[in-house]
Amino acid sequence: MTLKKQFIALISTIIIIPIACLLFILIFISVKSPHRLLIGGYQHRLENLSIALNENDFETAEKIDSTISDKIEFIIVDDTGAILMSRFPEIKAGFDFNLDYFKILMSKTLQDYIYHFNKKSTDNRTFFIISRTDHNYIKIRRYSFYIPHIIIALFIFITLCCILISIITRTIFNSIITIKNETAELATGNLSKQIRIIYNGNEITEISKSLESMRLSLLEVQNQKNKFVIGLSHDLRTPVSIIRGYTEAIKDGVITGKDDILNANELILTKITQLQGMINTLIDFMKFDSNEIKKNMELHSITRVINNFVNEAKLTGNVFNRIIEIKDELVKDDIFIFFDEQLIIRVLENLFNNALRYTKDNDIISFSSHIKDKTLFFSIKDTGIGIPKKDINNIFNLFFRGTNSRREEGIGIGLSVVKNIVDIHGWNISVESEPDKGSCFTIAIPITEAS
Repeated sequence: MTLKKQFIALISTIIIIPIACLLFILIFISVKSPHRLLIGGYQHRLENLSIALNENDFETAEKIDSTISDKIEFIIVDDTGAILMSRFPEIKAGFDFNLDYFKILMSKTLQDYIYHFNKKSTDNRTFFIISRTDHNYIKIRRYSFYIPHIIIALFIFITLCCILISIITRTIFNSIITIKNETAELATGNLSKQIRIIYNGNEITEISKSLESMRLSLLEVQNQKNKFVIGLSHDLRTPVSIIRGYTEAIKDGVITGKDDILNANELILTKITQLQGMINTLIDFMKFDSNEIKKNMELHSITRVINNFVNEAKLTGNVFNRIIEIKDELVKDDIFIFFDEQLIIRVLENLFNNALRYTKDNDIISFSSHIKDKTLFFSIKDTGIGIPKKDINNIFNLFFRGTNSRREEGIGIGLSVVKNIVDIHGWNISVESEPDKGSCFTIAIPITEAS
């Protein structure tokens, strides 16, 4: 049962107990009122007694009469006014019923008796039944016999409600205390202790699952951060060591020739530029804001952006001695969708730069695009070193650097940025690769109604 339902049950029970007790008492008073006591068990027998007298079945009448309590006094009068039977001491059977006399009698005895009148009709005759019961008899029956039953019923009901309240409150507090104890280590920053899943059927189960998932995510982030710090330290140490080594060599007079000094300075500037690039990449990533990107999306021709990029890539490929191929013909017709043009160009450049980085002279980098099922597919494929199978599922993770990329510059952010930009646009990116045969990155771009 969920916590919400448990609280509702708890509050409802607290409210229902007094209301139910009050209703029970009121209903009991109504059902067991003097009026109902008179007609409750004896009215039907009095009617049957009237019918037996009408049919002159005195044996049946005598049996019925014996089942009626002596405390119940009654008169049975037929439609002619004749008194067929009477237990009233003041009125005898066999005489005609005197209404005036009865009114006087009733007015004098109202303080002592409760009267009830009823009429019973058969096929041939109509009977009038007048019954009365002593007040003291009603009180005795009403209070001495039924009050213990009321007390027992109320005691059982209240006991059950208290048990229910106890169970619900214990379940709620135990769940809260348990989750508090389970998360105590997490609050101190200790992510190594596993959070036990509490299977109690309420929201605490889902909370404990979510907390365990959060712990694993934080642990993964912590591990990634540690790897990043180690990797970043390594990547920064190399250019810094080179800069320091050449600077000290010039200072100590180890390098003295003019050309050697110029070469050293040029190398120092190159490594400084490399450091600036790493730092800027990291700063750009930290400033990455998906909400801001969505605000900057405008309607552009995605095919125009792709085709312009491919034309520029041909020139760049020639400079780096790569063979640029276009498989089939790229989609030429303008397809307009909403996207951030600068960021998408950055995605394409990152993918192309990776292809340049992990290929060698005269390797092939090919581009292709086609439309299928209202989706534009654009692929960048190379014949480079490829990606090991064990790295495929991690290449888009932040700070991850594959086995084949250890000797290359970078801090493992590029493909993560690509993935984030593609996801924010609602697109999809996939990769197929085989070591020593190359890689193929494909971006799937939905063609929306705005196209």
